[in-house]
Amino acid sequence: MIPDKISRRGKALKYVIDLAVKDLLTMGSSGAMSPKEIEQRRDGGKTIKAFYCDRKFRDIDKRAIAVAYELGMAYATFFRAKSRGISGVAEFIQQQVFPPLICEKPVQRNLVGRDPHIVRALNALQQRRVYALTGPSGIGKTSVGLALADQWNRDHVLWFTLRPSLNDSLVSLAFSIGYFLKSQGAETTWIQLVTNHGEIKNESAISGLIRHDLDQLKTPPLICVDEVGILQLESKEHGKVIRFLEGLFGHAAILLMGHRIPFKLPRAKDCQALAGLEFSNLDHLLTLENLKTLSEQNKKSLLQLTRGNPALIHLVIALHRSGESMSACLQRIAQDPSARRYYIKSWTVPA
Repeated sequence: MIPDKISRRGKALKYVIDLAVKDLLTMGSSGAMSPKEIEQRRDGGKTIKAFYCDRKFRDIDKRAIAVAYELGMAYATFFRAKSRGISGVAEFIQQQVFPPLICEKPVQRNLVGRDPHIVRALNALQQRRVYALTGPSGIGKTSVGLALADQWNRDHVLWFTLRPSLNDSLVSLAFSIGYFLKSQGAETTWIQLVTNHGEIKNESAISGLIRHDLDQLKTPPLICVDEVGILQLESKEHGKVIRFLEGLFGHAAILLMGHRIPFKLPRAKDCQALAGLEFSNLDHLLTLENLKTLSEQNKKSLLQLTRGNPALIHLVIALHRSGESMSACLQRIAQDPSARRYYIKSWTVPA
């Protein structure tokens, strides 16, 4: 007899598969595809439709020929279409319900005034050290991290952004790292995680397997973990994440980013606080944004109001491009108490 827990998982999976197939059939619209849309698909829509019909007629030995006949397909062609359909549905489900397994690709912005920080961090990471970037929200921690990832070799970089209540757990992080290591050719951790049906029964064992896999890689990877500031020592689950990552120190180059760093770093000097841009950096940024005509006074006001925070500078630029003059944008923000509080909060108490 199938255990109740496994039975519930099976029903949940069947429900997800049915939804995925229907969504693929309708192309995400509210209704079925028109005949024209079906014909425009690579194989006339038959691949997914064959798989869908197969699920409706489970006794394949008796029904397969009838389904193939209904679709106007030869018996062998039907099974080839079914196989393609299964692969398509599996890929679609993975994209929808397994975000921890998908390496993120954050958007890079114009980066100015950070070359010294990049050189210093890259030097530490190339020695398999742990390096941390800290500073207020919008100061450019992620942008510097992306620049480092690009210089490293993006094929050997894992980027993991912690998100409250979504993936700020040991299971999500371990699965993401395990899947990444599998893509690099070291699959011991991944096999163990799959064997355990998504459960981590022994934290130290999984940590040990990951260290083993990391040591087997010929090309050293870079593990980037963004928004580590959300981790709270008071949280049991967050405590597991912190201990887990600290257990990997020394076995891989690890870049930590956040408004605070809740880790005990092996070298205190490998934690760098990013400051606001200087006036020369602002000039360079405005040139990249095609705003060379701003007056010196507006530049000084912009730098003073935003305290050199790149994200806030981009926000003012966006307001300016919406149709208002730069002087009007700066005056409105400086005089609006609510906006002023937002700016100060963004600088002093980053999210």
